[in-house]
Amino acid sequence: MSDLNALLDLKGLTEPVSKLIDTVGSAVGVLYEPTRIRRKAEAESDAALISAHGQIEIQELAAHASERLNAREMRRQRNIESVVVESTHYLPNTVSKEGVDEDWIAQFFEHCQDVSNEQMRTLWAKILAGEVAEPESFSLRTLNLIKLLSKTEATLFSMICPYLWSNEREESGELHLYTPATKELITKVGLIDLAFIHLQSIGLIQLNTSMMIKREKPITLFYHGKAYQFSVDEESIARQYPAGYSFLKRNEPNLNIPASPFELEEKYGETVSKVEAIYAKEALHNRQLHAYILTDSGSQLAHLSGAQSDGNYLATLTNSLKEFHIKVEAEN
Repeated sequence: MSDLNALLDLKGLTEPVSKLIDTVGSAVGVLYEPTRIRRKAEAESDAALISAHGQIEIQELAAHASERLNAREMRRQRNIESVVVESTHYLPNTVSKEGVDEDWIAQFFEHCQDVSNEQMRTLWAKILAGEVAEPESFSLRTLNLIKLLSKTEATLFSMICPYLWSNEREESGELHLYTPATKELITKVGLIDLAFIHLQSIGLIQLNTSMMIKREKPITLFYHGKAYQFSVDEESIARQYPAGYSFLKRNEPNLNIPASPFELEEKYGETVSKVEAIYAKEALHNRQLHAYILTDSGSQLAHLSGAQSDGNYLATLTNSLKEFHIKVEAEN
């Protein structure tokens, strides 16, 4: 084989060589033409082979995609049917005659279809049962939040449910009352400050809120269905600030405290110090309950927990609030 034919037989011609062949084609046509025809036939054959291989690959990909989609949809259908079947266990004996919103149902199945974890599937089943029993019990916002909720987060949230109170002034409002003593208590079950911070970050609670208790207006809160009255403990104030409390009691708790002890004595014939009078007055009028308040979604989710009350927590809270001149009494 001549050097030229050897050059023409090269499979991968460089651009310069290709240009060279184009340039000299007319001059070497007799030598090049058989090679060109042969190469063209080989190229067409290769193209046909490549096309056949491509069609096979496309068919295989299509088959794989179909298998994957079928497997996914079958898994989703199993999840949906499992949720529906399980929800029947949580339906009450009577339900509202009002129908469930179609958009809500569509969103519900869109969210729960990919949930295979049994604990989370049970949560979705309870939500479905609750919505069927009483439509609008769970908002679309709550569904979106729960879709992103992990098993660990759901477990963490369930841990605070034994320590939740409900507020009579907000039918769906749930809150966690705390003192330094109760914080120490629930830390033992894993509810450290970071846990509450995380629950706030995912939209279930609001931290660092408080409720004011006024001397003339006690408040009632419910702990797992039982009512308790929170009021200013005047006896405790009298023990801590005896002179100041007596002074206010004999006069008017809302009076403006005179500027100095001398004015007190001159106006009321009292020798009580201004400081003690002020402290007693503050104690009477500024009692605060510190709380973490659940968001609407948190409250809706808390209703599904089935948590039981904790007598140790209740006793610890009641006793520790005495230090802050707050009295807690069970209502009949």
